[in-house]
Amino acid sequence: MGEEVLCSTEFHNFFVFQILDIDRILHEQQLAVEWASPDMSFLHQEDLASYRSALQVIANIFTSEGETKIGVV
Repeated sequence: MGEEVLCSTEFHNFFVFQILDIDRILHEQQLAVEWASPDMSFLHQEDLASYRSALQVIANIFTSEGETKIGVV
């Protein structure tokens, strides 16, 4: 599964860079204005609050399942 996520991330990043390249071309050639690359930190899922929240939820699920299993044994 981790490999699928990596491929998915690479797949999406490819399109983000394609869109940014189109945006750059439109600014420079059609609008005749200087283009500045946006902050690319959004490409790192670890920086997203939603990603960290999802990891916390998953950790809580596994922790509660572990406690339940320990209590049953």
